[in-house]
Amino acid sequence: MIVRREALDLSERRAMSEAIAARLGAMALFEEARAIGLYRAVRGEVETDLLIERCFREGRKVAVPVVRRDERRLLFSWISRETSLDLLVMPGVAFTEDGSRLGYGGGYYDRLLREAARRPVTVLLAFEMQGVPELPRGDHDVKVDWIVTETRTLNTGESVNG
Repeated sequence: MIVRREALDLSERRAMSEAIAARLGAMALFEEARAIGLYRAVRGEVETDLLIERCFREGRKVAVPVVRRDERRLLFSWISRETSLDLLVMPGVAFTEDGSRLGYGGGYYDRLLREAARRPVTVLLAFEMQGVPELPRGDHDVKVDWIVTETRTLNTGESVNG
């Protein structure tokens, strides 16, 4: 799936990322969030630069993930000062419509969400081609509340926060 995603033409990936950003940006949960965790795209992931720029323009607090591999922890580093997230936007390798997400195998986001004092609303940004009928799922895996692709927005029913 990563190879397929990375094989997307750069202009096609950019156009799909812009469509995804527009879909997320129009959602009430994004409009209402004041403190947002966003990732910086790598390995062909949905680009988030437009969302980060919008957050800055609108005076929102933004945090980006920092991986501590030695501790197998994912921390969020605030670009501005804040204590907790209202909304967490995540990448993924693959997803199912019920909110299961396949990452890169480290369990960083799952651990972060399980240990959070207050669980933020979670949104997976993905290209439609990353959708699959099923994924392996363990007890430690945390489903996302929403999935946003270039063609649709799915409420997985995982959270009353969404």
